Order: sequence, then C-alpha cells, then structure tokens
Amino acid sequence: MSSQGRAAWSLLLTAALALLSGGCESEYSLPPTACDDYCHATLRGNCADDAPADCVRDCEKANTATVRDRCAAAWRARDDCWLTAAPSAFSCQDKHSKIADICLDERRAFAECVSPGSGSCFDQCVRQAQACGSTLSDCEAGCSNPTPACRSASVAFNTCLLGYPVDCGNGSEPDTRDPAHTPCYYEALGVLACDK
Repeated sequence: MSSQGRAAWSLLLTAALALLSGGCESEYSLPPTACDDYCHATLRGNCADDAPADCVRDCEKANTATVRDRCAAAWRARDDCWLTAAPSAFSCQDKHSKIADICLDERRAFAECVSPGSGSCFDQCVRQAQACGSTLSDCEAGCSNPTPACRSASVAFNTCLLGYPVDCGNGSEPDTRDPAHTPCYYEALGVLACDK
C-alpha cells in the first residue's frame, strides 16, 4: 500500500472512531435523583448482591415523587447522615448491605414526614431492636406504610406500646395470655380490624 493509501486509510479509521465514540461521555449525563442518592448512601457494605439499579427501582416504587418532593429535606438529612457515617457502620447480611442502627433522629424525622404520626412506630422499632436483637430496618419499613384508614389505629397502638416493657416473646408460639393482661390488646384489635 502506498503512503497516500496508508494516509487515506488512517484518516478514514480516525474518522470512523471519532463517529463511533463521539456520542459517548465518561459521566452519566443526568443529575442523580433522590433514589440514586439514597442507594449511594445505603449500599456501602460493598456486598456481592448489592445491585444499584434494583435499589433505585425499588426506591422509586416505594416512595412516590410526591413523597420525595414533600420530604426532600428529611430525605437529604438522612442520606447525608449515612454518607458521613464510618464505613464500619455498613456490613453484609445475606450478601446485601445492611445499615447499623445509626442516624436514628434523621430516620425518625423522615418516617414522620412520610407518614405523620409514625414516629411512635419508629420509636417502638428502636426499642424492640435494642431489647430483642431484631433488625431495625425490617421493622422501620412498616412504619411509613399504614393505609390512611389505618393510620390513627397504628399511632394509637404504637403509642400504647411505648408505655410498656418490650415483649420479645417467641413469635411462632400463640400468645396464651388473658386479653385483659395483654398490653395494648384493644389497640391491636383496632389495627387488625382496619387492615381487613
């Protein structure tokens, strides 16, 4: 091949590469969403099955845009707290990132913003996690999801529970106590009745 042919070939190859790579950017072109920030803050255990795309999808499904907008300040404060926490506050459980019981004030404020009145539920979850060794995040997720019809019954039940010692009873065995001796029995019935 002549030097002119090599020069033309080189120019053609350079142009083709420029066309192919011209549309690619090294950074994502859209600003991160609140759910992107949430997942960046919570998937810090670097666990085998952490999937940021799944995390974002689940976050967006669980938290409507209205909630994300209305509670933006509480959301940001919670995420900022997690981002400034030491890496040791995050671990792996079943190959997924698990958050230690940190940033409790920020998490409670977010729950209260999402579902007004849910602070007593969050407080009960914290008490239960500390007394029984249960996982706060599992209990916490249920605090912000009562149906509007059940919200007042849920608040009454959790507020009542805060007035009694935590019961770490065996959940697989039926409770054989007399209803008159079961703390918050009637409030529990109110929650069960509205969930139907």
